[in-house]
Amino acid sequence: MGDVKTGAQAEVYLDFESALNTVKGTITPRKIGIVKESWDGTRKLIPNPTIRPDGNKADPATGNNSAMIPFEHVATIDSVPWFFRWFCHNLATTGAGDPYTHVSKFNLSTATIMSAVGEVKFGTSLYKRFKGGRLKKLSIKVSSEGFLILSLDGVATTVYDGASGSFYSAETPTDWTASTPFDMSQLTAAGSITVGGVLVGYIRSLDIEGAVNLGEDDYRADGTGNRSGIPVGDLDLKLKLSIAFEGATQYAIMQRAVTSKMAMVINYSQGANRTLAISIPRGTVQTALPAVESSAGIYKDIEILASYDASALSSLVFTTINANPGTLYA
Repeated sequence: MGDVKTGAQAEVYLDFESALNTVKGTITPRKIGIVKESWDGTRKLIPNPTIRPDGNKADPATGNNSAMIPFEHVATIDSVPWFFRWFCHNLATTGAGDPYTHVSKFNLSTATIMSAVGEVKFGTSLYKRFKGGRLKKLSIKVSSEGFLILSLDGVATTVYDGASGSFYSAETPTDWTASTPFDMSQLTAAGSITVGGVLVGYIRSLDIEGAVNLGEDDYRADGTGNRSGIPVGDLDLKLKLSIAFEGATQYAIMQRAVTSKMAMVINYSQGANRTLAISIPRGTVQTALPAVESSAGIYKDIEILASYDASALSSLVFTTINANPGTLYA
């Protein structure tokens, strides 16, 4: 008997692929911090339907690789452009030196579809790996306190035990585990939300839920049990906004016609040239009414569906300013 492995000993690495399910010729691994991960390659067992004369079952068959890659990551000034490129499939960088501005927009007409490899090292030479990873969900919660956490979910062509070892060898990983995290105390102009040109006021919380229509069922009769492809479809972007019912302004917003549009920018600042902006340039508010539920304050959750904005060329735009050139996110 020995000590159990601990999460504190685990190391997590990510890198983009050169093509789906193909590790780059020159690996550029990033070491990241995580809150938790549940990458899983379970292959269910399919019972053998043969009826035996002794009443016992024959050996089962092995099903397809589930290849799921959900995890959570505390957003940092260095890491977020990489994750936004993975989710949006593009990243445009401008600047000739510190600062650099990195912009990701979900727009498949100008995208190079991205996929990634990932690895968990369990403190020794034991590994868990995935290949052909694509993201299908990105969730962000904005509130009054705490850290900005990216909740990520995706699928891969395969998740396996990594018996062959690490996907990198001599290369030195880029270490982002000590990068400065974003937290809610760094919010600036968090209430820059307008509906029909009217400012909502400061928000209580905001949930941003982006879901990409991935083709997860491309399993083929080739004997591997792994996905052959993961085609990328459109983005379904929903928001839940909790506001304080202060008076006529908020009431008017709740009762806007369904064609009313809103614009939203959430800004985080770690100082000059160290910022993050999350922009939803166009959204439709679902009509709602406030309700008396206690003798205390009245608050209301409002649901919003984001849609394509002709000026931004997207329904979702991330802008990060930091000291890193775009090559760091290739």
